[in-house]
Amino acid sequence: MVKGSRFALYVSAWVAFFALTALTPIFADDFGNLAGFYRHAPLSSGQAPTWRTFFGVPDLLGNLLALTWAHWNGETGRFAAAFLLRLTAGMPHWAFAMLNATAWVALWGAVCRLCGVTRRWEPLVLALGFVVALSMDACLWMAGACNYLWPMAWTLALACAFPARRLGESVFARRNLWMAALLPLGFVAAGGHELLAVPVCLGLAVYWVREMALGRFAVTGRLLLTVGFGLGALAVVFAPGSLERAGGGAFFMPDAQFLFSVARKGMAYLRCCVANPLLPVVTALSAVAAIRRVRFPLPARAWWVLLFGWLAVFATCALADGSGRTGWPVSVLTLMMALVLAPAFAPQGWARARVPLTALAAALAVTVVGVTAAGSVIKARETEALLRAWAANPHHAACYREPRALPVPGWFDRSWERLVEWGVGVPWTNPAVARFYGKPFCLMAEPIVWDEVYRRDTFCVPANRLPCGWYAQEDADVLVLPLPRDSAFAPGERLSGKPTYRDLPPPLTAVARIRKRILREGWASFSLASPEEEMRRGAPLSGYVLGTAHGAYAVLRHNRNIPRASIVAISLARVD
Repeated sequence: MVKGSRFALYVSAWVAFFALTALTPIFADDFGNLAGFYRHAPLSSGQAPTWRTFFGVPDLLGNLLALTWAHWNGETGRFAAAFLLRLTAGMPHWAFAMLNATAWVALWGAVCRLCGVTRRWEPLVLALGFVVALSMDACLWMAGACNYLWPMAWTLALACAFPARRLGESVFARRNLWMAALLPLGFVAAGGHELLAVPVCLGLAVYWVREMALGRFAVTGRLLLTVGFGLGALAVVFAPGSLERAGGGAFFMPDAQFLFSVARKGMAYLRCCVANPLLPVVTALSAVAAIRRVRFPLPARAWWVLLFGWLAVFATCALADGSGRTGWPVSVLTLMMALVLAPAFAPQGWARARVPLTALAAALAVTVVGVTAAGSVIKARETEALLRAWAANPHHAACYREPRALPVPGWFDRSWERLVEWGVGVPWTNPAVARFYGKPFCLMAEPIVWDEVYRRDTFCVPANRLPCGWYAQEDADVLVLPLPRDSAFAPGERLSGKPTYRDLPPPLTAVARIRKRILREGWASFSLASPEEEMRRGAPLSGYVLGTAHGAYAVLRHNRNIPRASIVAISLARVD
């Protein structure tokens, strides 16, 4: 009876996750993966992949390996994720949904096993998984699943196998020759994401230092798995693509003198707490357990889970901002930390609360899944309407408006506010979408630019003209410049503008800088620096060329809190 109920539980979870994945269309990076995968395949412009087009790719494996190498060398070091991305991009979407649902169920099965959760408590853990750790941007679209969900499921599966007695035997015995496969298995497991590979490597280093201190070091299957994972982590972290992102400020936060400051790490931790409300609770319980270890004796498994979980938190805070997709592994590990800490802090009669708690968590999980599904359907239709408007526009442009939010708290609507990423979180150019649909470029303009520049030129009037020749409005974070007919810039091109300012503000004191970073005073939604910092650095402005029936315009994003009258000049350049 128990086994049958457990099977029904996991099947229900699989069906729910399959439905959520199937309702999520391709978007963001998925367009680029499709365009790259089908560069030499029988796929018409804008056609969804099928098994015929998938197997019709000439030299399928060679094409996949070439694309993976290009990704490792020029984008990120996540070689395993890149291979999976190109592989799943070419499959029919229902096939990806099946694989994704299977990966999610495997992930939570591994979570229950590693945390010592009994079958009686598994329904509660699965329900909490949907409520606490489920995140649309890291689970349901192809790029998110291959970069976050699948690598974590694979890593936790290996973690379940790591303590096995057989892996503690010598690899030199004839019956253990199969252990040579553990080396590539570990190598591939580390190739998913650097923010997961780094803390796992640190935890494994602690494990082997402890083994050597106890005189138990030997060449075993565990050592092969560790070496393979370590080599894979080195390949991920020190890949040319990863180093380029780190130097360009995409992986590390900008402003080098604050990169490793306590204030920046503290803010990253706070963002982790906002994204994962369990983290502050786990922080307090971990501190009590560490201080009063005698009173709260935890099993060795619990201390190892806590070690790996906190290493993941520290790595995320040190190397990224701790929010959004980067915080998703922390959410899963935080739930695991809560599961191993709960027995030590559970009050008398805790087991009697299992049934009502499970019912409450299940109700919340059903609500989350239902609202997410409704949000995904609504936003998918709005995305399709946006694509149709862009495809029919002679200038290959469309007005980008925020999709409607559901009338529920944000916690329950776990789908993206922007189901389609048109660039770096803002309306922008997206060459991947254009390539997939066979058009020269894709341009999404802000509503104010669309209404006041594209439809009719009411933006570039004498009242809005700046001394430098550009035009601006007090309520708009954009600068606009009409381009002459013989301009060297063509519609659809991405631009970079280098501003020169007069009357630069004095340097901020350390206290003022920390205060501004906490309160984000005067920062634009697209900016990571205060207006004073942007002015002193002359930070380059990003933009594009908008073609209209009455001429072409250069549009640059610019913080409205920077005094526009202080702009002396702006030099324009193309962005390749």
